[in-house]
Amino acid sequence: MRNIVIENNLKNKSYQAIEEALKQESLDSLLALLDAQSNRIGDVAAQELVKRRQTSIVVNAILSGDIRTKRGKIRSMFVLKSFGRHCEACDAAYLKLMRDRSFDVARDALFG
Repeated sequence: MRNIVIENNLKNKSYQAIEEALKQESLDSLLALLDAQSNRIGDVAAQELVKRRQTSIVVNAILSGDIRTKRGKIRSMFVLKSFGRHCEACDAAYLKLMRDRSFDVARDALFG
């Protein structure tokens, strides 16, 4: 619910304003915003997770099914790809995403 309020408040803001606002948000809020309809908000949330070096929380969200939309899954893969092979737990997340019903998600998980 709180994420809908955040998304509505930031909907027409610039990238810089969104980035400033999301710096203060919790990890749970950032994870939920990966599923945002707005490309700006979802992409900035993914970038903020990369800056905070939060791969394990993203892996856990993928494995538990908390990230539900195609956009959210693709953004979560961006976070994982940012750390390359330094994330051993990422393999399980990629395997789950390879079985996704969305062709784009499965293809990106398989081929990067």
